[in-house]
Amino acid sequence: MIESALDRPRSAFREGLLVFLFTVLAFGLLQTQPGMVQREDGSRYFGLRSRSLFVGDSPYNIRLAYLYRTGDVAKAGSHFHWMSSSIWTDNFCDKELLYHLYLAPFTLGARDAGDTSALIWGAKLAIAVMFAFLAFVFWAVLRGFGVKSAWCYVPLIAVMGGLVFMGRASEARAWPIGVICSLTAWLVMARNRR
Repeated sequence: MIESALDRPRSAFREGLLVFLFTVLAFGLLQTQPGMVQREDGSRYFGLRSRSLFVGDSPYNIRLAYLYRTGDVAKAGSHFHWMSSSIWTDNFCDKELLYHLYLAPFTLGARDAGDTSALIWGAKLAIAVMFAFLAFVFWAVLRGFGVKSAWCYVPLIAVMGGLVFMGRASEARAWPIGVICSLTAWLVMARNRR
């Protein structure tokens, strides 16, 4: 059956929405890692095995997003005591400002900067949404190049990336934004629409 011109945009919208929702679900599962958890007494139950963020920039990024949301970054003044062990303690400059502003709405559940549980779950949700957007852009770029059944290639992001990619995909870092911008720029340049 030949698809009419009016059905194509609706079909593309549905396909893109499904890619986005499926990826949110997949990366949400990656963030929580459901499975068997062992109690202190040795008994086991089905639960969430990953209740924390990976070590690295993730805790800093989500806390800084919380501080932006509450206005506490501006109160710190010239001595940014949250970075006391860094070269930025006296002359703070946020090189990932837009990413921290992206994370800020995901901190709405936190009562204060010490509410780590709410901040962790907010960061995990932000990571899942960011990678779903990355998958959506990958799908859209493939469609822009005329690739048939572009949604079939989206899982290759994880397959080809392997364990290193999946580990990096569990961190609250800004690099996916660069990949999204690069993919978009590639399509725009290829179509000669500068």
